[in-house]
Amino acid sequence: MAKTEKASKAISDISLEVDRLGGRVSAFEMVIKKGGKVAEKDLAKVIELLMNELIKLDGIVAEGDVKLQRKMQVKRVQNNMEALDVLKVKNSIANGQQKQSSSQRLATIQKRRQEKKPTQSLMDMGKKKKSVNALPIAKGCEVEVTSEKEMFKVSWHIAILQQSPMKVKGGKLRVCYTTLLDKDSLTPYTEKVDQSLIRPVQPGDLNNDFVYERGSVVDVYVNGG
Repeated sequence: MAKTEKASKAISDISLEVDRLGGRVSAFEMVIKKGGKVAEKDLAKVIELLMNELIKLDGIVAEGDVKLQRKMQVKRVQNNMEALDVLKVKNSIANGQQKQSSSQRLATIQKRRQEKKPTQSLMDMGKKKKSVNALPIAKGCEVEVTSEKEMFKVSWHIAILQQSPMKVKGGKLRVCYTTLLDKDSLTPYTEKVDQSLIRPVQPGDLNNDFVYERGSVVDVYVNGG
């Protein structure tokens, strides 16, 4: 019973924080709807705070009604994050960044992707090597990490590799995220993940020189993921 009450209290606290962050999202919507501009760093900060609440929810073990409450809050956080993704696009358009047509942009994307090597996870790279010692990363490198968990599996987050593949036996390596925080909202979030969920940081210039239009299907970098 004590564990259930503790979980319920934690979810209630998260709900209040999501209410507060949802209010900021609504305020951003009003500004952009009226043709105003919102600072990119403000949008990114709220996304980061929402992601931290998602991590807290992921760490709560619950059953029955409390589990349903947890699921409801996860959905609320995800809805707010999706709304912010849309607002970021509208905010960019409002600032005159939309200069290329869809056909021009598509041609640019295709050309640049042809010039880039396909993205590979560390596990994929390892399959082409004789041993893990040959992996092109080392302890202290910046990498991108995804997750097998339902709420995070479509996202990649920047992290620092804290273990060397050459010295670790098995498929998991410890990483420390640069933008995600632990449950205390102060300490950087650290975990061990399978090498198949780790990849090198993607080229920063892949999407230079063009902007996006409404309806485009894209991958979005959101403050670390």
